Amino acid sequence: MKTICHAMILSPLLFVLGCAVTGDDAQESTSQTDDSLSAARPSGHHCLVIGNTIDGIQGVHCADVHSQENPNSWQLTAAGQAYCQTPAGAVQQCASIRQNVQLIVDGLGLPSDQFGCGHLGSAPCPTGRFQHDGRFVTVTKFGDPNTCHTVQARMFNDVIELPKSDMNVGPATVLSVELRGIFCG
Repeated sequence: MKTICHAMILSPLLFVLGCAVTGDDAQESTSQTDDSLSAARPSGHHCLVIGNTIDGIQGVHCADVHSQENPNSWQLTAAGQAYCQTPAGAVQQCASIRQNVQLIVDGLGLPSDQFGCGHLGSAPCPTGRFQHDGRFVTVTKFGDPNTCHTVQARMFNDVIELPKSDMNVGPATVLSVELRGIFCG
């Protein structure tokens, strides 16, 4: 099952959200590497090292906002990434990852989605970055160029098990990327 949400901003204080569950898609966690990113363009990106081993292997998580503009609306998605890397920045396969992705539009959050791999999921972690898109929302344009929406991708309660050491880092502090004044009229 896959949850699809649509929202309509009717005024700065009125936000309508409707969600539906489709029966076509499995809820299983699937990972993506950098070369298979969403068709929507990244609009924001912020990463944070949440811990490391004595030899410098780091667990990193990132928050992204993806957007796709249509003639009368934007489709907005929060995306999360997590990966392990050497001190030189070479990406390594993590032993395990748990990430929580949430999209917030004009201060109102959609339900979060949790994804995992390794011990915290149903499949081994990828050799590249573990990336998932959370729920998406469609925001209708007003036509008024002075009416803008604040959009935030939020990652929270993430845990990464580093390779070889089996050391858990996290749960990570909340990480978010916020965009203001981009999605206007």
